[in-house]
Amino acid sequence: MIAYKSPSVLESMYLNKLRNNMFEYKDGPCCQRFVLPIISDISEYESSANLIQGHHYNAKAERIQNSILLTPEVLSDYEQELPTIAPSRFGKPYKYFYAVGDSNATLCSALNHNHNHKDDSHHQAQSSGALSSETATVIKQDYSKNALCKVNTETKKTYLWHPSDFYVPGEPIFLQNPESIEKNKAEEVEDDGVLISAVTDLREGHSDFLIFLNAQNLEEIGRATFKSHIPQEIGRASCRERCRSRWS
Repeated sequence: MIAYKSPSVLESMYLNKLRNNMFEYKDGPCCQRFVLPIISDISEYESSANLIQGHHYNAKAERIQNSILLTPEVLSDYEQELPTIAPSRFGKPYKYFYAVGDSNATLCSALNHNHNHKDDSHHQAQSSGALSSETATVIKQDYSKNALCKVNTETKKTYLWHPSDFYVPGEPIFLQNPESIEKNKAEEVEDDGVLISAVTDLREGHSDFLIFLNAQNLEEIGRATFKSHIPQEIGRASCRERCRSRWS
């Protein structure tokens, strides 16, 4: 679940502010996992007892009198929005998700430390493209901090595609290789596929483009460049269906 620390972000979503480029928020979006316990009688559990048992999750569900207090597990140090997973994993356990994110780990990193109490070495990002993971955290003012992200929910590692501060990638589409699903029914290769995103180049005189990345390592496969501006939302559902039917 993509969650904000407070609902103040909604104040920036009025049309008059969006039309005047006045979108601002103080608390960034973090990907958090909440786990809901399935119990029949809360009175059977002691106060402050963690009702989540037998799972590897770091999330908690504690009994507080006759209520249940949920504490989420933070899945990545990086602020992210518009996540997606492999369609074959809908309604099932999944290992990876893909999203648009901030290439600078800030708020979520602090939440991760407070909630999970894990060694920071498990949360370092690996960057793909012209910028290394160290360089990607130093962003000049007014430049884009957006990146395409791949998150391993088991190791909590975040992988970034952020080759330029001038690129603003849009909502990613994950197109799974149908041959991989057929050949590996017993053990599906979940991240075998292509990640597609519409990218805006902020530099004057430079073209926008569609980027095609190998979803397993975020290396560029190719790009389609356009003379005119392309909207960042290119129609996930229609694109996925058409692309699947023409996979070669």
